Amino acid sequence: MNKVKIPFMPERPILAQAYIPFQQWPEKLYGLDKGLQEGTIFPELNQPYTWYEWEDYDE
Repeated sequence: MNKVKIPFMPERPILAQAYIPFQQWPEKLYGLDKGLQEGTIFPELNQPYTWYEWEDYDE
């Protein structure tokens, strides 16, 4: 399989234009069971909330 090198960001970005970096295919993926438990098979996208992030939240 030929892997094409996609740049993370454009070489010559235009001023005041938003850019979303291309997602690179990771070397490792979660297994199906772990992916279902975490909500993603991509470890880079797994950013679970922790209790201390909501500690000061008053509703």
